[in-house]
Amino acid sequence: MAAPVQFEKQVKAMYDEGVRVFIEVGPGKILGNFVKDILKDNAHKAISLDGGKKQNSKDAFWVALGQLAVAGLPMTLSA
Repeated sequence: MAAPVQFEKQVKAMYDEGVRVFIEVGPGKILGNFVKDILKDNAHKAISLDGGKKQNSKDAFWVALGQLAVAGLPMTLSA
């Protein structure tokens, strides 16, 4: 609250450090869309854990896990 959020600068810094998968936790897909606008054609994934009005939270979570698996992130689902 004391200083403006430097979202674009942070996303670019994360990308420069090798981050290619951005996960949005919270309502909507606004931040994921910002990431897509910032990174444009650079290789990345922006995945939201919220399905919005079209999908309940549990189903959205499972869809996000599927997207992460397809993106090649290792997962241990045995627990």
